[in-house]
Amino acid sequence: MKKERNGMDALNIIFAVIAAILIGITFPSRSIVPLILAGIFVIIFLFRALSSNLEKRRGENQVVLDFGHSVKSFWKLEGQKWRDRKHHVYKRCPKCHQVLRVKRVKGKKEIVCPHCGTPIQFTIHFKGEPPKEDQ
Repeated sequence: MKKERNGMDALNIIFAVIAAILIGITFPSRSIVPLILAGIFVIIFLFRALSSNLEKRRGENQVVLDFGHSVKSFWKLEGQKWRDRKHHVYKRCPKCHQVLRVKRVKGKKEIVCPHCGTPIQFTIHFKGEPPKEDQ
C-alpha cells in the first residue's frame, strides 16, 4: 500500500523561494546566519512535502491562500478607490461591513445598504472646503 504525500503547494513554494533568497544573500554578505535560516526553511519544506498528514498540511496551506486572497482583495479595492476618487466615495456598512460605492455629491446622504437593508447617514465634504454648520 502506497502512502500519499503532501508534495508541492503554495506554502511550500513560499518556503522554497525564501530559502533561495536567503542562500543568495549568504554569498555577498559572507554571513552564516542567512545560510542557517535557509537550512531551516529547507527542512520545513521537506517536512511538509514528505508529510502524509494531508489534512493538517491542507489546513496550513488554506490559511496562506486565505491570507493572500484578503491581501489581494484589499489592494484591488484600494486601486478602485483611487481610480474613482473624483466621482465616488466608498463607505462601509456598520452592520454587515460591506463596502458601498456612492456617487460623490456634496451634502448629506442617506442610503440603504443593499446587502442587509441598514440605513446609513453621512455627509460628503470636498477637500479644502470647511464643512458648513447646520442652522
